[in-house]
Amino acid sequence: MPSTVRKYKQEVLTIQNYIFNNELEYKKLGIANAKKKQLTNNYNTSNELGSTMNIMLCDIENNILLEMVNYLNNNDLVKNKIVLVFDGFIILKENLKTTDINNLFVELEQHILIELEYKIKLVVKPMLQGFDTSVVFNKPIQNNINNNIIKDDNEAAIKYYCN
Repeated sequence: MPSTVRKYKQEVLTIQNYIFNNELEYKKLGIANAKKKQLTNNYNTSNELGSTMNIMLCDIENNILLEMVNYLNNNDLVKNKIVLVFDGFIILKENLKTTDINNLFVELEQHILIELEYKIKLVVKPMLQGFDTSVVFNKPIQNNINNNIIKDDNEAAIKYYCN
């Protein structure tokens, strides 16, 4: 193993141990999550340190996303709904009150730095394809609002949030 990788691995382990030993709420959730994964997947061991760190990072990500959404709404920067997704959010171009995305990103990044003390870098990820849920569930998702068949997540988001 290259020495840089070994040093990196040791640093991560040091950080994981620090979080595990000092962030007791995350530790409690991390242990429970690791045990659940161990039982569900028939693993011989559980990764309590990794699960604890993952839960903390997901919590931080969620706080950042919610702070950005609140900022956009409170400053009247969007005309319509914002859709939260796995690692970000979707705003249709026509729902933005500005066409200067780069300036908006700088504004949001600065807001997060000031309010939450995290330095982030926002990027646009074009949504070029949907996710076909029928592959996972072996059937299309039923829309409970009017029982129309929805073929994928993109169509679901459009029907639910844009109508």
